Amino acid sequence: MSFQYLYEEIRELYLNDGRKDVSEIVKNREISNEDRNEWLLPLACEFNHTALAKALIKLPDTQVKFFTDTTKHRTDHDAVEYMFTHDNRELIDAFFQSEKGKNYHDFSQQRFIHPEVIETLINDYDKNPTIFGSHHAKTVLENGNKQLGLDMLIAQSKDMVECGHFDEKSLSKKQENDVMALIETGNSTLIGDYLKEQDYIHLDTLDAAVGYNNALAADLIFKELEKKNLTTEKGAIEVYENLAANYGKLEPDTFNVFEDFIKDFAVNHSHKVDNSVNVAIAATCLDTFEHMPVPNENLAKFLFKNVPDLKKDFQQMRPDLYKPFETKQTGMKLSAF
Repeated sequence: MSFQYLYEEIRELYLNDGRKDVSEIVKNREISNEDRNEWLLPLACEFNHTALAKALIKLPDTQVKFFTDTTKHRTDHDAVEYMFTHDNRELIDAFFQSEKGKNYHDFSQQRFIHPEVIETLINDYDKNPTIFGSHHAKTVLENGNKQLGLDMLIAQSKDMVECGHFDEKSLSKKQENDVMALIETGNSTLIGDYLKEQDYIHLDTLDAAVGYNNALAADLIFKELEKKNLTTEKGAIEVYENLAANYGKLEPDTFNVFEDFIKDFAVNHSHKVDNSVNVAIAATCLDTFEHMPVPNENLAKFLFKNVPDLKKDFQQMRPDLYKPFETKQTGMKLSAF
């Protein structure tokens, strides 16, 4: 029996630019069939050895993944991930045209896949958008394919709900990340289309719009919130308290999206929240931050008039804001005479 090369020795050859040597070793059967099947395909793909990898893909028993450290929770050598990392289109096509590729569905953990490859996998190889990650959808959006990127986000979100393996926190984070992806890629106009497909809209989506001070995104999110969440008193309270919690973060254009909602809440529901929440909303109307002007004094006047005890509590809790406001209002009244 001829000398049999081991994993470490083949790896050392690759590190020293020894592709031809590796090819010769394989040709001369100087690697056992067991070793070849266990680790040679991931190793060949790691070093972008296209010709050998294509040949190994055709063999029925070669493994796509190889663990060199069984204590890790994640495969440390994945042939497909290496194909994507090198963006080796020839090898990617060869793999997904093979039986191995037809049965490969583990995309969500892949750190990088070129957006054009994602489009090909979905459109030409019938891979389901749900088996990719949100980060892949974002790269598709960044590449300019708005519809496919949106479809991927929607499909993934629906799949999370239907499979029932995710808690509310996970679903909320998914929606928030998806909205952020749409904002960051310049696709805020698609947020309404995305949210229309959600059974329930988590308030983290509103936080995302607020975080970016994106008035368009906030407006689109709020319109869908009105249709789905604000049909209940509980939903309205959640949105109102969420706005109060974002005190100091809202630019005027973003805050003013909610003016009609705030007025309605002040009249009908403000007594159902702690008055400190109403104080925070009124403070948002009056405070002057370094990065934004006073947003809405008229709304503050409306709140003081319609929310029980707000004026008294505001004077006590925020005299720094109330005194200048009251002085200005007094001056305006005097100048009217």
